[in-house]
Amino acid sequence: MRDNPFQQGDLDGLCGAYAIVNTIQIAIPRLFTNDLATEMMRKCLGALPAVRFPDVLFDGTDFDDLKGMAKKAFGWFNDEFFPKKDFSMDAIDIYKQGRVEKIDDLWNRFDGWVAEDGPCVSYRWNGSAF
Repeated sequence: MRDNPFQQGDLDGLCGAYAIVNTIQIAIPRLFTNDLATEMMRKCLGALPAVRFPDVLFDGTDFDDLKGMAKKAFGWFNDEFFPKKDFSMDAIDIYKQGRVEKIDDLWNRFDGWVAEDGPCVSYRWNGSAF
């Protein structure tokens, strides 16, 4: 018997999409509304191949799904709110340069991106990267 109400993640595997929506809320709270959250979620889920439904709702997203969702959602957000390109949000593939063997290497990559591109929001995801 369950005593507590269900929360996001208890019944679905959409934590990646929520992470992208929450990134916008954290980064730019003054622009964030419920309508924006809904549209961001639509963009995220719209980026997933149709063949992934409905399984993705229960099995969750993988790294390629997350990159596609972030690219579509952040691209729409940038175009919608910052057409002059004075601000942008992007997803960075931390493993593009190859597998990270040591945590210090991970932080060195991260430091390089921050130094090069300025402020950023990061989120962690459990996977087989290490």
